[in-house]
Amino acid sequence: MVHLPTGDEPPAGFEKLYKARESVPPAGSLTIDSVSASQLASFEKREISNMRARAARHYEELTGKEAPEATLEETLDFVPSDKTLTDKLVFRAYSGKYLAGYAEVICDWPGQGQWTIMTLIMDPSFRDIGIGRQLVVAIEETAKSATISASHVFAVPTQVVNPRFWSNFGFTEEAARLSWKIGDETYDLVLLKKAL
Repeated sequence: MVHLPTGDEPPAGFEKLYKARESVPPAGSLTIDSVSASQLASFEKREISNMRARAARHYEELTGKEAPEATLEETLDFVPSDKTLTDKLVFRAYSGKYLAGYAEVICDWPGQGQWTIMTLIMDPSFRDIGIGRQLVVAIEETAKSATISASHVFAVPTQVVNPRFWSNFGFTEEAARLSWKIGDETYDLVLLKKAL
């Protein structure tokens, strides 16, 4: 059984992740952990924000479209009215000592026993080596074995570069849509669902 963070834990950065090891894992090996959004220290938020900026530039170069302008604080602070930052998990993937990708997940929402992946972003330097796949697998495994276990995982992709990515995991599009206000803009978002 995986015990989810309560939010009372101190910030848990990658230094803590590697503290028990004699050396940082070599580049290429992947380590994934999760903390509640309330645990992120300011330097970790800067690290994620820098990675998000690189990913946004890459997205714009790849698609010719503007990336959504939401800041990390706006996405982290987005929780439904009946949830808190403790209900939002941040999954972080490190390749060696470098942040290679991350995901934001709201537990027990939109309904009991359901988890929702709100954000999944990879550093462009680490693209096409399966980090997104490994993050989704880690989220699903945690959802199935956590103290707040899930029967379904939803995904709300705001940037779909490879439409087959989610279908390869067995996610199907729901008829319903979510409206989500980011800054001054309101977005109608696709809602994907998978039974665990």
